[in-house]
Amino acid sequence: DPARLAFADTGASDQFFAWVDGSLGPFASPAAALDWARAQDRAADWTAVRRRSFLFGLREAGDGSLVGKLPREAVAYLQEARRDPTEVTAAVAGIRQPTLLLVAERQGPARRADKLRYADVIGGAIVRSIDGSHFLHTDAPAEVAAAIAAFVAGDIARFADAAEPAD
Repeated sequence: DPARLAFADTGASDQFFAWVDGSLGPFASPAAALDWARAQDRAADWTAVRRRSFLFGLREAGDGSLVGKLPREAVAYLQEARRDPTEVTAAVAGIRQPTLLLVAERQGPARRADKLRYADVIGGAIVRSIDGSHFLHTDAPAEVAAAIAAFVAGDIARFADAAEPAD
């Protein structure tokens, strides 16, 4: 489930990057960090793997709190780099290899539609929708693995969505 190609507007960008910034803590404990994360993503399956995955992005600070491994100053840089969607879209359009696009079903229609735009931009991309949140690898690991294995084996037709691949 890829990142969005573009944000609908500055408000959507600000909201997303505020979430990224919030995910960097500080959190008093692993339990506090997970409480925050669950409140942010109620659609996710908070399995042991998902919890470990979220906590892996944190490190213990000198005061014993947990903070993100990503330097906080990087958030503004990442947001600025995404302001002009033409650069990202042009880079994605340059992909010429066979591409499997896994898209999470548990997200709003606007986010889902934006992620499906990758299939319009990457010629021949094959789309597979999977019941899960953005973290498909933790929400539906068996389905993700099966789709990837079928794609690599050249048997993706039985796993692909009903829609034809993008041209």
